[in-house]
Amino acid sequence: MEEVRGSSPLSSTIRLVRPLCGRDFAHGKPCVSVGVSALGAYSGGILFAYLLLGLTFVLILGVIVTAVGNLLVWVPFVPVPYGVAEEMVRFAHLKGTETVYDLGAGDGRILIAAKRLHGGLRATGWEFVPTVWLLGKLRIWWSGQKIAFRLGDSRRQSVRDADCIFLYLFPTVMPSLERKFDQELRPGTTVVSCAFPFPHHPPIAHTSVHWMGREHKLWLYEW
Repeated sequence: MEEVRGSSPLSSTIRLVRPLCGRDFAHGKPCVSVGVSALGAYSGGILFAYLLLGLTFVLILGVIVTAVGNLLVWVPFVPVPYGVAEEMVRFAHLKGTETVYDLGAGDGRILIAAKRLHGGLRATGWEFVPTVWLLGKLRIWWSGQKIAFRLGDSRRQSVRDADCIFLYLFPTVMPSLERKFDQELRPGTTVVSCAFPFPHHPPIAHTSVHWMGREHKLWLYEW
């Protein structure tokens, strides 16, 4: 009777191990160490492939979530340069014990700069896009600064206790924030906005920061 030989993972492994074992395999002697090494390499390759596939999936998912989040709030994630963030804090003329907010805080760099310059501040940041918020949480943890960094739509959060608010947003959201501030902010609360002014509320001061060959305009408001 003719024997039908099929292909299976075991037979494939035997064919892989046979040349490595040589004469010992041909005489029926065990070649355990070589077989285990081959199986280990095979399993390690599969594990690495699955890990690479998983990381690729997470990266693609992160890009999609970030894009969708940016579309929902109409504010793309464009971080303010570090030097400009520090100048925004200095432009606010803080005493060092205020309650400050960053609305649309991105990766948290403005609040990190504020806490480094004034350690006694009570700082809170709001970010809507989950992937950007997670990046901010990691940056804040790495900085060692005590900052409340929260996930959510900053336009729906109360800022009635704010002494100062930092903004680096987009022209489309400035009118709605202006109406929100008219309803919620206490007299004397200051707002520092980078790049985009409010449509109606007059600033009490403005300046320009030149950084890496670009001009960044800052507006200081008082309610």
